[in-house]
Amino acid sequence: MVIVDGAKRIVEISKPPNRIVSLSPGTTEMLFAIGAGEQVIGATSWCNYPEQVLSLPKVGDMNVNFEIVAALLPDLIIGDASLQPATAERLESLGFPVFLIQALNITGILDSLELLGRVTGNLDIAQTLVIELVEDLRTYRKAIASSPLQAQPVTTLLLFGTDQLYSAGNGTYLDEVIRRAGGDNIAAGARGQWPQLSEEYILARDPEIILLTFGDPADFLNKSKWRQIKAVRNNNIFSLDPDQYNRPTPRLIKGIANIQNLFLQVRKEG
Repeated sequence: MVIVDGAKRIVEISKPPNRIVSLSPGTTEMLFAIGAGEQVIGATSWCNYPEQVLSLPKVGDMNVNFEIVAALLPDLIIGDASLQPATAERLESLGFPVFLIQALNITGILDSLELLGRVTGNLDIAQTLVIELVEDLRTYRKAIASSPLQAQPVTTLLLFGTDQLYSAGNGTYLDEVIRRAGGDNIAAGARGQWPQLSEEYILARDPEIILLTFGDPADFLNKSKWRQIKAVRNNNIFSLDPDQYNRPTPRLIKGIANIQNLFLQVRKEG
């Protein structure tokens, strides 16, 4: 098979892969979701879903141990184009075929699932999953159309922690998740895909809800200036599962329903 991967690289795969090493939690989840889990023989120490991954040999974290990878004798290595271009180049120089996905947004997630289905020989399962996820997205859209969120999206602040105030900017999969759930992402107006927001920026936009993938909601209650924010005054601060919401996977798309319910709750409270 000769196929173009998510990084627009032409990859030649000489035989169906039976020994796959996955280099990121997102790619690992996708492989198991499309029925390729039994083909995965190595993953990173950050890969923890599904549970079967925990017993796999570990090839490092974001810093890949090339010796361990080589010892596993993989016939295909799958990684993330946004995270590991240099690692992919090094592995290819060692003679290993490397396939990269690019899942910057929801369309990228769906495309990556189908691509992985093709290269692993699990296309039917991958396409069935994509159809299911597209139907989920239609359901979310219909729910918004018949709710107050259509005319009045919930102004939303999503943070990866309460200290350095990093968020998800315009065009990222988390920005899209917020919009598809019926929210208005205040970080979409900041520079960059993963901007660091200032306290002044947040206070000026006065979000109605705060979503945390890391950090303690109590941190906002312990600072007097944060108590000016509508979300803090109304106790609309919610912790999200970081493994589900920080990774571009089918679980992320399924998780839109949870956020939509939070938005509807906020709008109902007025």
